[in-house]
Amino acid sequence: MTLRGNEPFTYPVVSDGKSAWQLKGVDHATALRLQGRVVHVTGRVAEGGAPSGLPVVQVEAVEVDEGAAR
Repeated sequence: MTLRGNEPFTYPVVSDGKSAWQLKGVDHATALRLQGRVVHVTGRVAEGGAPSGLPVVQVEAVEVDEGAAR
């Protein structure tokens, strides 16, 4: 997970190496804690896009991949 933007207007993003998705529903404190970690996200594609131009996932759950290197 990475954070994009400038404080105080950052937003969480995940990428699979081919495409990036903006995450909706992840609070700022969680995003800061998970920044730079490999995560698995469960959710659904949200209607419309984000101002960032990225597709959006409405997050239901985020799990850290403990086996992945930082």
